[in-house]
Amino acid sequence: MTENNNTTFCVGKSLSSRVQQFHKNLHKQMTFYEILENVEEQIQIDCFSGSDLENAKEIALIIAEVIKLPDSAKVRISGNDISAEMVSDVYDMLEHENVCEVIRRYKEATYEN
Repeated sequence: MTENNNTTFCVGKSLSSRVQQFHKNLHKQMTFYEILENVEEQIQIDCFSGSDLENAKEIALIIAEVIKLPDSAKVRISGNDISAEMVSDVYDMLEHENVCEVIRRYKEATYEN
């Protein structure tokens, strides 16, 4: 629920699914670079700096690549094949804070040689 000028708006599930469908249809008409620009705006890429900016740019590229895939394509995540459509739906909800968390966890991860 949101208040704006003393008017209350409730976004229900049906509106949310209509917005998602609109985004899907819009994405199909956009070029890769237009999608990338939208993703960078969505995650507020300008708020990153240094190595975090480089990591955020890589994450934005991955998100744009997945969004551009056909819905029936499969994306392998943690050994599971998931439809590109489902992954795109999740990526559509990502915000700046989510990307910050991914970068933080990446920096904390330890890797074996």
